[in-house]
Amino acid sequence: WSARASRRGLAAARCALVSGGRPTPGARRDAHHANSPVCSFSTASEDAAFHHAADEMLGNLQDRVEAWGEDGELEDFDFSAEAGVVTVALGEKGTYVINKQAPNRQIWVSSPFSGPLRYDYDALQKKWVYKRDGSALHERLRDELVAAGGGQLDLDGLNE
Repeated sequence: WSARASRRGLAAARCALVSGGRPTPGARRDAHHANSPVCSFSTASEDAAFHHAADEMLGNLQDRVEAWGEDGELEDFDFSAEAGVVTVALGEKGTYVINKQAPNRQIWVSSPFSGPLRYDYDALQKKWVYKRDGSALHERLRDELVAAGGGQLDLDGLNE
């Protein structure tokens, strides 16, 4: 046994012990310690909190973006929401797809302007944040939609 394999085995054993004897499938690695497995726990209450926050945000987003699009200057605007997936079509300017990713507890956004983005929920700030640059989903989406279609769009407080 190498020291590295021994550390992995010990960490996996700790993970199994803490999780009630069941090893966590697909344990992720800590970015700071590439050889150290990190247990990712999923509880029913955490899953429920994610779904509540995601559904609340998507519902509020639907109300506000739909109203903005109907009153706006885009001729080919279309909005649809079904089974946790929101599609915002801006005609020739492109289409957004916004959806829940329950296994990762993230909101994924495919933007015609900024590409694919993955947002995590910050419960203290009550907003979805892109960890790579700290931007908030509601701010980036508002800025991009208004740049594409004009008008004013208030997306503040999507999770309040």
